[in-house]
Amino acid sequence: MTKVTGASGYIGYEIVSQLLKAGYRVRGTARNDKVRRLQSAFNNSPSFEVVDVPDIVEGDLETYLEGVDAVIHTAAPLMGKSEAEGAFRTAMEGSLHVLEEGYRLGIKRFVVTGSVASFGDDGPFGDDDWNDKTKEEALETKDPRTIYLVQKKLGEQVVRSFANSHPDARIGIINPPFVYGPLSPGFHHVVGPEWKDQIRAGNRPISTAGHFYALIDKEDSNVNLLAIQGSPYIDVRDLARAHIELLHGGTVTPLGAPRLLVVSPHLPKIGEALEIIRTEKPELCDRLVSVEHSRPSGGKQKQSWPGLPADEGLKRIEEVIGIRREEYRSYRETVLDTVDSLIELEGLWQN
Repeated sequence: MTKVTGASGYIGYEIVSQLLKAGYRVRGTARNDKVRRLQSAFNNSPSFEVVDVPDIVEGDLETYLEGVDAVIHTAAPLMGKSEAEGAFRTAMEGSLHVLEEGYRLGIKRFVVTGSVASFGDDGPFGDDDWNDKTKEEALETKDPRTIYLVQKKLGEQVVRSFANSHPDARIGIINPPFVYGPLSPGFHHVVGPEWKDQIRAGNRPISTAGHFYALIDKEDSNVNLLAIQGSPYIDVRDLARAHIELLHGGTVTPLGAPRLLVVSPHLPKIGEALEIIRTEKPELCDRLVSVEHSRPSGGKQKQSWPGLPADEGLKRIEEVIGIRREEYRSYRETVLDTVDSLIELEGLWQN
């Protein structure tokens, strides 16, 4: 059985869906009402079970890890949704608690969802390269982005430290940039009928897929240009596959928690998403946001992670996991499938 923490999240849910489709038994973890929503989403999947883990930092995890032989740890605080100390505790102590308890019970396979945010904006992007933000700076400024950058860095450092002291375990870290792609079937149960109101209130019920919804929601005056920028990304389906193949592929050999950049080989041009939608989905033209009237972050368009070495990341993924460059989905496919799933989400809750 594979345990997936954060199973109600955009990435975690896709991982669960792919694991079930591949024939694995899965135990997902979530909190509060998300447990009931996951039960509804996977009601027809006898190989899935979900447990409520209210405190990943200090809670008793033994019961939840019983019978588990591999763990994918995706649970993490969202940017701006946790106060700094809480975010640091979850990222560091929470991740360590999962690793320690799992290892104590004989689990030797772990994959942890990291982020390209743990590196500096302009690199370098090696296993031991980190952004220069400090915990003290984050606590002093209380800036959500700084808190997030530090939280991701410190969390990954804890994982690498644990891996180095437990060489018989197979532990890896997956580091994606922006994550796009369609919502997996049943995810509407997780986000609930209030999803659109949450987006307009500044929340992220559909995570970074919300960047694409902003393109077809011109009534929202707070739209930004994140999905219009020509920035590195990865399709959530390719990202989930990378997690699973790293976890279950190969033998239990020491990996040393490499930080693997999972980046699409298809770097979009600025505004390409809008052009694809306008050309392939003409019925949505009246809904498309105008670039001129959008509000880019900082007042101008800026590519995120301009120094990201996609080619090096792709080569390393092929060497460590076996996913070849030509196997990644095209940007066109990502855009159209994401938009289709968002239109479907609207229809499911309207009905």
